[in-house]
Amino acid sequence: MSEPPSIRRRFPRHLKSLKSMRDFVVEHSSARGLDGRRAGDLALALEELAVNAINYDDGAGDDLSVEISSDDKGVYLTFSEKGKEFNPLSQPPPELSDDIRKRPIGGLGIFMVRRLTDGIEYKRTNGNNVLTLTMKRR
Repeated sequence: MSEPPSIRRRFPRHLKSLKSMRDFVVEHSSARGLDGRRAGDLALALEELAVNAINYDDGAGDDLSVEISSDDKGVYLTFSEKGKEFNPLSQPPPELSDDIRKRPIGGLGIFMVRRLTDGIEYKRTNGNNVLTLTMKRR
């Protein structure tokens, strides 16, 4: 199977962009062989990353970048945003056995992203936080 070329799109750093982001991910990951459920999982994982970037970062309004690519092993989503350096993978996993009323806020989003995807990597490049999500074809 010949893989389509990667496709990248920039989205305004606003919550209003979330639907367009989800639609972009579902369309282009499905075109690369992910079934509907897996494409939806990838879109949900991206939404979690984007909401955090929008709500908690100081990116001064810079756009968010989403790239979809694939090879014979799977589909990859690369999410990039300019802002203060933050590696969500360096955070400890949430303690799920604690009473929810006593549990500190935070940490569940990246936990969910890890559960929804087959892999996640972080790197800091040219002032950008770059997260690459992997979805194997099943």
